[in-house]
Amino acid sequence: MTRRDMPWAKIAAVAAVLFPALFFFGTASLNVPQGASDQKVIDWWADSSNRTITILSMYSFILAALVFLVLLAYLRTRMGSKDRETELLSTIMFSSGVVFAALLAAAGGARGLVAAAVEYNDESLPGVDTLRYISFSSYGFMMAGLLAAALTILATSVLILRSDVFGRWLGWLGLVAAALIVVVTLGLGRPFAIPVVLIWSLATSVALWRDRDGLNATTT
Repeated sequence: MTRRDMPWAKIAAVAAVLFPALFFFGTASLNVPQGASDQKVIDWWADSSNRTITILSMYSFILAALVFLVLLAYLRTRMGSKDRETELLSTIMFSSGVVFAALLAAAGGARGLVAAAVEYNDESLPGVDTLRYISFSSYGFMMAGLLAAALTILATSVLILRSDVFGRWLGWLGLVAAALIVVVTLGLGRPFAIPVVLIWSLATSVALWRDRDGLNATTT
């Protein structure tokens, strides 16, 4: 019989790095023309290399969503349910985090749907109006997802400040990050708050890597 400890804190820390890396690639790799002429929009989508990048961006968003769920599950389990208030905050954190991950995957699917249909199934490009609204639907999912992410970060930060898990500095950083995400997203009407989410995730990775009381799973 052998015993092996799974370093879940380290796995979650890696997930907290992979998530922003995938999210950043999915966002930065795609530059669909906005406010351009009809012909320019059609020409952009007619380019096979642009469609390939769009598909890669879609998969990157979906993978980012899955990786975020790994991080979210660890955070929920690590901070536990010591009392009813903690349990409520943990439920809010997890539920809003799942909503964020679902909307992130939906944003990726929206931007990659047409490109995948053309590349994989030899479908023809839809009309220019459809091509325009595809980008806006992706932005819409993203904006809603960012607001869900803000609630996730807010609930996580309050839990951290109540329990001192991971260090109070991360709790205060999260409160500022959550406020910024809401203000920037609602104030500008665009998903410009993405860098704030990425910074919070990287900071969480640092805290998880330094967590000496992380969860361990024992197998035989």
